[in-house]
Amino acid sequence: MGSDLLRPRQCVQRLREDGLPVSEYALRAWLRSGALPAARAGRDYLIFYPNLVEFLRTGGQSVG
Repeated sequence: MGSDLLRPRQCVQRLREDGLPVSEYALRAWLRSGALPAARAGRDYLIFYPNLVEFLRTGGQSVG
């Protein structure tokens, strides 16, 4: 299903498709706090989707 490296809005959309409703606000808060690892892409982030799923599966424990 396409690339696993996604911007936050794309992650939220894919999470909803996978039955895991997470708000973009919450996702960006995890990114800003450093709890969820991601690469910076200008003013935005690139998130490795499997890391995000693991982060949610482990209850917000840091991954990567």
